Amino acid sequence: MEARAALTAGLIATVVAADGLAATVIPLALENGNAIVEAELGGTPVHLIVDTGGMGTLQLTESTVPRIDVRWLAETTTRTDALGNTFEGRQFFVERMVVGGVTFPNVPGFVRGESQGGVTGRLPADGVLGREFLRPFIARFDYPAGTLTLYRADQRAAADAACRGHPIGTVPHPDDYWVSEAATDHGRMRLIWDSGATYSVVTALAAERFRLPLTDGAYATRRFTLDDSDFGPLEVVVLDLLLVGAEGLLGGNFFATHVVCVDGPRSRVIVERPPAN
Repeated sequence: MEARAALTAGLIATVVAADGLAATVIPLALENGNAIVEAELGGTPVHLIVDTGGMGTLQLTESTVPRIDVRWLAETTTRTDALGNTFEGRQFFVERMVVGGVTFPNVPGFVRGESQGGVTGRLPADGVLGREFLRPFIARFDYPAGTLTLYRADQRAAADAACRGHPIGTVPHPDDYWVSEAATDHGRMRLIWDSGATYSVVTALAAERFRLPLTDGAYATRRFTLDDSDFGPLEVVVLDLLLVGAEGLLGGNFFATHVVCVDGPRSRVIVERPPAN
């Protein structure tokens, strides 16, 4: 917790020095459902997936790390993917990361091991910006506009004006994921907010437990209520994933049709419905 607090203070201080009172607006590209930003690590350009469900601050693939000037640490990080595969990667610091014109110093990261195929296979980018990077900010994901806007906690008024949707509460999770409970046509499910998932998912175990009617491996619910707001209909695919403390993932197909603000300091999410046709 002390390390997280120190990192948070450093990130926020750098944003204040770099851009004064302005929020940080980062171009967001969608590639096959992946939310990707361009960044520089020690002057080397990279493509990173912005992942609200991603572990840590920065993950880099094994093929990317040799191109980056990093300061290695002796410690390693163990990552378990959604299929239960476990990987161990060495930790490091990147002296300077630039995203959206803003410089972040001394960014901690680790080498991301990964499977060679399947739904958790090779990453279609150089790495991941994880939830600990996002946690100090109110992060406004606007897929239709192609932007990710980061507001600091002291920019609360501007963030509230931009995040005009419905506030959604989160429930505690042992790994500090942002998780909300949704009411569907066949029961209430806990879902992880996961911008790193290209589509929304429910686990095979949950599909069996809730006796979900499936068509071509997918479940369509007319009702999809978060707190008191209904955002249905929604389709989710069923995959044989191992998730702790949740029945599924709220992924790219939901983000693609809603403006989603992930409010790290207040551990909540604000969702704006798409405009009516």
